[in-house]
Amino acid sequence: MNTLDTVADFVAYLSKKEALLSLVHRVIAAGEEELLAFYLKQLSPAGEHDFVVPKDVNAFMIEEGHWAKFCHHPQRLAQIDANRVSYLWDELIEKFSHHIMNGTQQFTSSDGPHESELPLRFLAAENRTRRRMLAQGLLEVVHKANATQRFVRIYQSTEPREPYYVLLSMPSTHTKSEEEYREIRRKLLEAYCLVCKQVNQCARDIVGIAVSPTSESGCSEDLLYLNARDWTPEQAAEAALLQADLKILQNVTPIHGSYNEYPEVKTHPRSRFVPNGRYPRNAPCGCGSGRKFKKCCGR
Repeated sequence: MNTLDTVADFVAYLSKKEALLSLVHRVIAAGEEELLAFYLKQLSPAGEHDFVVPKDVNAFMIEEGHWAKFCHHPQRLAQIDANRVSYLWDELIEKFSHHIMNGTQQFTSSDGPHESELPLRFLAAENRTRRRMLAQGLLEVVHKANATQRFVRIYQSTEPREPYYVLLSMPSTHTKSEEEYREIRRKLLEAYCLVCKQVNQCARDIVGIAVSPTSESGCSEDLLYLNARDWTPEQAAEAALLQADLKILQNVTPIHGSYNEYPEVKTHPRSRFVPNGRYPRNAPCGCGSGRKFKKCCGR
């Protein structure tokens, strides 16, 4: 549970394990951790973690030691370090959940918590790697917005089940009160979500998140959801008008990139530690882990 600490990651593991047990009559492993390590180190042709075994295999055994090697591998350590920022996403879920459950939201509807928790489901459905990407994007938004200029970033979905995310940060300049600022920011976030659908006709679900920039003394967050599955001509006309009047998403600059679940690790050339062609067992391991060779790759 400490390793697969999101619903998406945990359920994916259970599903692949169920498929393995239905395919192979006998599975032998020293413990659950050995199964988990084997799963996390293997990828299926679809690029998903899986128990990759040869066809027509009736018995499958996982030797002891996979978990220990996995935990000490440089890329696993790099993954743990890279994932630290992703827990900002978890904190956001907790904060929104707290306000929904206690009825302390700034904006509520007559439909009650049911409508408010819809976008929260999308936030909670993200796996750890996606949370890392989204949290880094959110941090970039709040840092790039300043005392006079708002900043927005939109994350397109890569699969139909994934939502589009509109991340917005704007200053409280020229507002008379916190309530007025929140109202203006909320309306602007709604406009961005509508125009996002206008620009991306394939969008089905759009989640908007608005946060205060780091330049502000206070901190507040807004969350909303746009069901873009039934897009009416009236909504399209409203979105086109908002796009023209507010000049939003008119000159969009697409940024393409990818996030590695296990970040690449810069390794030190082994030659610098290898006198006479022999690698000293007590020397720092050449993989860059910081441990002795005999305790790392030299096992």
